[in-house]
Amino acid sequence: MPVDLAFTTRGLAPPDRLAAWQEMVTRLFIPLTITPLDAARGPGHFEAAASARDLGGVRVWRVTGSPMAAERASRHIGARRPPDVHREQVVAHGGRQPGRP
Repeated sequence: MPVDLAFTTRGLAPPDRLAAWQEMVTRLFIPLTITPLDAARGPGHFEAAASARDLGGVRVWRVTGSPMAAERASRHIGARRPPDVHREQVVAHGGRQPGRP
């Protein structure tokens, strides 16, 4: 499938990866806070990537990355009202899905 939009932290300096990912998520998805879940390995181990394809009025995203948590607090909700409807399906590989034992 051809890609219309792509972003990766791989080519960034390790200390800049989380901030760049946070900025991309806030601009293209919704405002929220990202927290790495493997912080014991250090900030240089964080990696994430996203690619998107427009399919006639629907944009489909593929997002991969290091284990992370996303929080959408009241300050995020008041920051910007996105014009889009978002539906996510979380698939965890080698970890656990949020809300599952």
